Amino acid sequence: MRQQARCIFRLTLFFGAAFGSGVLQQNAASAQESTQFAIAQALRSADTVGFRTAMREMLRIPAAEQGPKLRAAIVDVLRRHQEGNTDLGDVHAVVAFAEVALEIAQTGDPVAIPALASFPMAGWRIYWALVSLGEPALRAVLDAAASPASSIGAVEGALKTLEMFVDEWGVEAFDEQTYGEMKSVAARHLQGPSYWAVLDSSIGLAVLLDDPVLRSKVEELAASDEAVHAHGIEEAHIVQLIREKAAERLADPAPWWREYLCEVRQCAPGNGAS
Repeated sequence: MRQQARCIFRLTLFFGAAFGSGVLQQNAASAQESTQFAIAQALRSADTVGFRTAMREMLRIPAAEQGPKLRAAIVDVLRRHQEGNTDLGDVHAVVAFAEVALEIAQTGDPVAIPALASFPMAGWRIYWALVSLGEPALRAVLDAAASPASSIGAVEGALKTLEMFVDEWGVEAFDEQTYGEMKSVAARHLQGPSYWAVLDSSIGLAVLLDDPVLRSKVEELAASDEAVHAHGIEEAHIVQLIREKAAERLADPAPWWREYLCEVRQCAPGNGAS
């Protein structure tokens, strides 16, 4: 309670008389709501100093105790940064916001979906959090993978997340339209010029979707350097990497990261990630 009061006092001094001395006399729940509202407002402010102060205060509040207004502001800041509409200053601030968005997702709150679905090269903890959030997250990830506005890193992460969805749920779990959209996304990234990491990420999804046309595309990549060159990839070591990845996944469709998923699934002892 003392820490909460100090937080309120700092924000009251910084933001002036907007909340007044009466804030300090409210009950704990009301005081927390007022504090979080002030932080949320400051996070959306163009005032750099106020933003930094608010960010420090935000990081003191566990995700489980953050109210809807504060959670929405955190996600909004991360989204605006990804869209190039705000500058978080340095990579540490970006990572901090992404980590809080992940913690929000892990509470089961879907508000973090839009920011996490298009976060570049997000990492397996975020991919798994999105899978855990179910159908709404699947739609957002599909959009990120298909959107021409998505960055290369965002597309790479979205393809890996889609692969995890398919591996976790099984192809039979998707309706015809969704299955068709996933095939379309995989096919698009297996055709024509493509950044090597995006092509690499599309291979696993294509194989797991168990579609003969997609499989034939992966077989072409495994069979010849020319098939990889057709994507605008010329570096010999990357061509070899792509061909090896395609051959390995054709021989064994199981994703390599299955054995590591217990770290993010929090499996019980003896309950492996199959």
